[in-house]
Amino acid sequence: MVVHFSVDKYKNSLGYNNLIYIATILAEFEGLKDKYTTPRILLIEELEAHLHPQLQIKLLKYLDKQAADYDIQVIITTHSTILAAATPINQIISFNESKNDLSIVSLKECGLDKTAEDFINRWLDATKSALLFSKGNILVEGIAEAILIPKLTGIYLKKHAEKHHTIMSLEDGGIAVVNMNGIYFQYFMQLYNGYSLLSPEKNEGETKQNYKERLSEFLKKGSFNDGEYKKCKAISTRCVALTDNDPAPRIETHIDSSNGKQSEIKVESKPTKENPLVGQNPQLYFCTQMQNMTNNCRVFVNLKTFEYDLALESHYNSKIMLSIILDKIPTDGPIKKKLEDYYKTLTDEEGGIAGQIDDAQMALDILHQIDSAYLGKGLFAQLLYTHINDDFGIPKYIIDAIHFIFGFDLLEAKHD
Repeated sequence: MVVHFSVDKYKNSLGYNNLIYIATILAEFEGLKDKYTTPRILLIEELEAHLHPQLQIKLLKYLDKQAADYDIQVIITTHSTILAAATPINQIISFNESKNDLSIVSLKECGLDKTAEDFINRWLDATKSALLFSKGNILVEGIAEAILIPKLTGIYLKKHAEKHHTIMSLEDGGIAVVNMNGIYFQYFMQLYNGYSLLSPEKNEGETKQNYKERLSEFLKKGSFNDGEYKKCKAISTRCVALTDNDPAPRIETHIDSSNGKQSEIKVESKPTKENPLVGQNPQLYFCTQMQNMTNNCRVFVNLKTFEYDLALESHYNSKIMLSIILDKIPTDGPIKKKLEDYYKTLTDEEGGIAGQIDDAQMALDILHQIDSAYLGKGLFAQLLYTHINDDFGIPKYIIDAIHFIFGFDLLEAKHD
């Protein structure tokens, strides 16, 4: 079948002209199904060209239906995060070039379990699917890290770059920072870690609860023996996750002076570099497991939370963070007075007057104000972004992630 048409270039956009051309090809395929048994393959390069986002998705769905109805194999190449997000993960083939080596991996061969596959298909959108196009990924818990990690990385690379070193930012290295909106990195690391667990089956007579507990212990192992896992394909780019330690509150005993009765209260933890605390984050076991099981993935953990660790890193950091909070705090009172005292003491220290500060308590007080209703982590990160300069201190766990994501041989600088 031959379809003739004419197009007025002043009435149709390039995108619509492309749609008309694709329609003619599909019309030809419709007449071939009952006549020939030979394969019908449609190759489309850069399907997204000249199409707005909604039309990209509509066309993709139409092609999917046509492929099923008329037995057509449709192969699309794309750089569109929108199309990637709209495509089931098991239908994507990833092409990655690293150090002149081309890696081609079908994501359905990456050993995703059903839970991970379903989660990724629901979770991917046009911003998060950038991880499929990057040369490395930093997975973070929230918006604050997504805003500030690129700025902090740029400062570190600039400070420690050798003269021959041309990578000065995450963008230069093709690295994406992807906001997980939670601690969901375990699902995505299955695309990169190169192994799939062979979970134990439920034993005859074993209760559901006992099996669930045994399975949980298995999944959280630091390493696995032969027969407990199998090797599988993996996207060749490196992937790291930055996550909070979230240590448990400590229990303090108080005695009521009026009646002598004892009571226990929970006090929020204040870890320090000299006194780190055990965390409650349920995904912390991945730190050891990734270290032992793969060269492609790592999980790096702070002392408490992102903002707490920034404040604890240096008095310079704390002073900048306090200045932002004091500019936004809506009421006068003991809290504001305490923050002002911190700020004054830090200023006096710069002038050579020694002052005593409980750094961990100050970091905790800063964290509480960032978490307050009048501020919030997202707004605070936006404000802090404009204040960060080359003197701003970067916590060690972020530096470790920078070293890993670029390759240990790329950065020779020692930690500050």
